[in-house]
Amino acid sequence: MSLIEKRPPLKEWIGHSMIERFYQNLANKLGATTHYYRGNEWWMDEYTIPYLKIDRDHTETLLYLHGFSDRKESFLLVARHLAQTFNIIIPDGPGFGKTIKNHSLPFQIEHYARWFERFIREVAEPPIWIAGNSGGGAIASKLAFLYPELVKLCIPISPALYYNPGNNPFFEEFANGKFLFFVSDQKDYDYYLTRIFHKEIKPIRFITDAILAEFIRNRYWYKHMIETNLKGFHSDLKELEETGFFLNKELEKTNVPFHFLWGEFDTLFPSETAKYLQTLNPSIKYDLVKKCGHAPHVEKPLKLAKMILSIYKENRHLKTRWNQW
Repeated sequence: MSLIEKRPPLKEWIGHSMIERFYQNLANKLGATTHYYRGNEWWMDEYTIPYLKIDRDHTETLLYLHGFSDRKESFLLVARHLAQTFNIIIPDGPGFGKTIKNHSLPFQIEHYARWFERFIREVAEPPIWIAGNSGGGAIASKLAFLYPELVKLCIPISPALYYNPGNNPFFEEFANGKFLFFVSDQKDYDYYLTRIFHKEIKPIRFITDAILAEFIRNRYWYKHMIETNLKGFHSDLKELEETGFFLNKELEKTNVPFHFLWGEFDTLFPSETAKYLQTLNPSIKYDLVKKCGHAPHVEKPLKLAKMILSIYKENRHLKTRWNQW
């Protein structure tokens, strides 16, 4: 096969270039700089993670953790509205973005939390504000549970790994052998879009080609990642909840302030979950991102930013290190 034949199709190449140029221009406008962190945990030894940093010498820092199959740059749409209040740190999660795909590494939520614990101590000045969408919301939660001294306030956004009795579409589908992120063709991708977003997402010439090609190329990697993430998963969700597979029991016990933001029409992890979680721990707060699906940072970036700023204004007095209670 010639070198020319190995190149991506022209439409995919053009779309990829358009995406990268858009994010680079946005990063430049925000003064976001790229840095690299090399992990020293046993499971991440010498594994390098790129991260973006917007540092305007604010007193408060916000760490954002992206979700499954996402990348750090997608939060720039929200960060541009937050940069007047927070210093912002946005890493690529191990296994996604511009990180290396290494099948030998364990990618359970506990490992992510341990890695980001070291990351926070070395690149930030804790305690800090932590937010995350989907899988990133689950990791942010786990960080708050395991290392409360690092977290001033946790903002999970349509987070994964919380159990809602009787309505857990993503996990119920996965138990039946259906995995939304295993995209093999245009039909799969169109269905994926209807599940992630509330509003209709119309194709964008070249960009849609590039994103679809990336999903198809990574489908087996995503399958490997979810099977690793959900190690020990089985179809009896209630039993899993009782044995601590989900995050509910840890949320019930935490003293760290939590404020959930949930897409009103999230079809993966329904927004009604937030109301149920409040019955477990009445101190937590939640708000719905109206007319929005699973990815508010993409579908409603300005609205999400305003909600985060509102949470900040209500809680900017917080200084307590929760493990000292």
